[in-house]
This record gives sequence, structure tokens and C-alpha cells, in this order.
Amino acid sequence: MPYRVKAGDTPGKVAAALGIPLSEVMAYDDAFSTPGNARTLQIGYVFDGETAGADTSLTDYTEGAEETRFNGLPGQPEIWEIDGNAYVVYFAPDVEPPVPLLYTVPSDEDLKSFFGDATPKFDKKITMDQANQTGAIPFGSTDTIPATEGDPWAGFIERMDRARKTQPWLADPEVFSIISGAWLEGRPPEQWEFEGTDWWQNKTESERDWMWVSLRDPEEAARLTEDNYITVWEAFRSIGLDSVSDDLITYMAEQFTQGHWSKQYLEEQQAAVAGDPSAVTMDTGLSAFMGEAGITVGDPSLGRNQVLDQFDRWLGPAFAPSDKQIKEWSAKLRRDPQAGGDSLEQYLRGQRMALFPEYADESLTYEDIASPWRNFASNIWGQTPDETDDVFQQVIRMNDSIEAGKLLRKEGLNRNIGQVRQDAVKGVMGNVSNTRVTL
Repeated sequence: MPYRVKAGDTPGKVAAALGIPLSEVMAYDDAFSTPGNARTLQIGYVFDGETAGADTSLTDYTEGAEETRFNGLPGQPEIWEIDGNAYVVYFAPDVEPPVPLLYTVPSDEDLKSFFGDATPKFDKKITMDQANQTGAIPFGSTDTIPATEGDPWAGFIERMDRARKTQPWLADPEVFSIISGAWLEGRPPEQWEFEGTDWWQNKTESERDWMWVSLRDPEEAARLTEDNYITVWEAFRSIGLDSVSDDLITYMAEQFTQGHWSKQYLEEQQAAVAGDPSAVTMDTGLSAFMGEAGITVGDPSLGRNQVLDQFDRWLGPAFAPSDKQIKEWSAKLRRDPQAGGDSLEQYLRGQRMALFPEYADESLTYEDIASPWRNFASNIWGQTPDETDDVFQQVIRMNDSIEAGKLLRKEGLNRNIGQVRQDAVKGVMGNVSNTRVTL
């Protein structure tokens, strides 16, 4: 590994840092004007430890070359003595105050190997009680520290930062500590380790399941993520929203995949995005995401309103479309207004003929049929009839003014409708006044 010779270095320190015998360092004593004299070193050069002993020389220092403080230990740990025992100490990043992560040193031989030929020197000597007061976390033995060129945290933290988007539990300090500790020990975390955390106890079963799949079976997690993306995309496409932002689909799929949203809630939020007036209120997180990303969805009400208008025109209010029919026909209209409109009209013509076969002319709409009977009923009852009322539907199907009048007057009396009752009283009184009594 490249090593920059710097002020304060001695041949022994260089040998320890590179993990090579001191004799091989001394073979390059041109790096030191006088062996052991730290004040006269050639600053700013690199010793290539990987070719030590070969016919090589010092080269210019390469920016980014990693350095280690102790032989065989990646990164820049400290070595502490706690209650007479040696520990290698790393620190959890981005935590204030720093949280020490303790790795026991199994033997004196291991401790000496970290210092090379130098005399072991501890950075700190404290009691275990004092260590506990700092929040120190035991992470096993130094044998479990992975072999990396730099600090073992570096690559791990980078991956964790990327992973938090789809694995939000990594933002929880307790959970992060468990996962990072297991990683540094080279093993997967166990479920029992999480069960005592606040995160685990306060999450839904779906959220816990997603966490466990992500940790234990990354391939399955990736498959679920892709499948749910397709599910959301197809759901939007089914209602005619083919050009929905990929970022929006990804966001909604992630909420569902990670267990934050149930299947029902996902469908409700898709309806809210589509502008369905009967949908629940849009999720605040979803609304904020769309606002921040500047995501808009084409006006879906155009297709919906056309479907409602056409059903009302051809079949009337008594035969309003179902939610499923609205979604399906709205989608067809948004994809192709002309073809969708023609197909919808043809469908409604057939439905009208089936519902009102008394009117053989296929071109007649419900509005054409009901309009004169609406006025007829209004004159008799003195009020606009409810067209979803079975009585009005019977009047339409009778298509007979005499029989329809009888039905409306009879039902008007039964319902105590004012004008019908008054007309009936007037009729009776007229008959009485025109009756002549003969003695």
C-alpha cells in the first residue's frame, strides 16, 4: 500500500504501517538522511510497500493514497486500555458526541503486531464504567474487522447513505448501530436484535417485513420493488394516464413496497392523483413530493365528465355508471377521444334499447324520451319528479298519457302531494255542486 513518508516518521513506524520487516525499510534508507532521525526525512514522497525488497525507488506522492495508523488495522482507529484490557476503537460517524465502537484485542501478541517493532502505547486508559458513560458499544473482537484499505466505515457509510432512500430504518440510531455492528463483524443481523428497538415496536407488520426482506434477501427485495413499480404504472395506465412522471410512479411504488401504504391506500392515492372527486384527500407526503418536484398530471376530469354526461343523456339518472365504468371509459376517452367517444355511444345505444324497448327508434336518447313525460308529471304533481323514482320510470315505459295520468294521481294522493290533493278536493266539490237533489 502506498505510504507517504512524513515528518515524525521513523523506519520502525513505516515498517509497522506497511506490515513489512524493518530490514526492508532500512534497505531504502535514502528516504532518511540519517536512519531514525525524523527531522531530516524527505517530506512528500511515497514508499511502495507492495514492492518492498524489490528493485524500486521512492515515487512522487499520489493524492488519495490511504494511510493507516496501526499495522493490520484499516483506517485511523485508537487503541484504549479499559480495565487493563486492550481495545481497538473506531467511532460511529455523524454522531455528536462521538460514540466509541469497541473491539477487544484477543492477545498481547495481537496488540504488539499492531505496533510493529514499536512499544505499544495506549491513546487512553479508562475504566469500563467510564467507557459506558461515553455510550461505547461492544462490537466483538478485532478478528472480525474486515480487511479494507481505509477506514472500514468508509465504504459502509457510503452504501448506507444511498440505501436510506429505500431502507428508511437506517436513519434510526438503534437500528443503524445493530446493522453496522453486524457488518463490521462480517455477519447478517438477527431479528431478535431489532425486536427491542423503538423502531421495530412502532412500525407495522408490512414495514417490518420489508426491512427483513431487504436485509436477508436483497434479490427478492429488488424483485418486489420492480414488480410494484409495474403495478403502479399499470394502474395509472388503466385509467388513461399514460404519461405520468416516472419519479411519481417510483415514489408511490416505494411507499407501497416499504409498507408505509396498504394496497387500498395506494389505490386511493392514485385516484386522488387522477383527480377523482370521490377520492380521499391526497396524502400530505405525496402532495409535498409532487409540489417540490413540480409534477403535474393531465386533467383527468375531461374524460370523467364526458362519461357522466353521456350516461345521463342516454340512460338517465336512474342508471348512472359505476366507478369501474367511469374509470374504464374515461381511460378510453383520454387515450383516443374520437374512437373512445364512438365506442361509448355505441355501447349506450345498446343499453338504452335494453332498458326502454318500448321506444324502437335506436337514435332516441333517454333525454329524448323522458323530456315530455318530465313536463307531464310536473303538471300533475306541481313539482319536478325524481327521475330515479320507480313511478316515473313506469310512466316513461307506459308511453300512454291516460294510464300515466291515472298512475300519477293515485300515487300523488298516496304520497299526500299538495297539488294532487287539492285537485282531488276541487273535483269532489264540483261534483257536489252540480248534483241536484229531488224530493
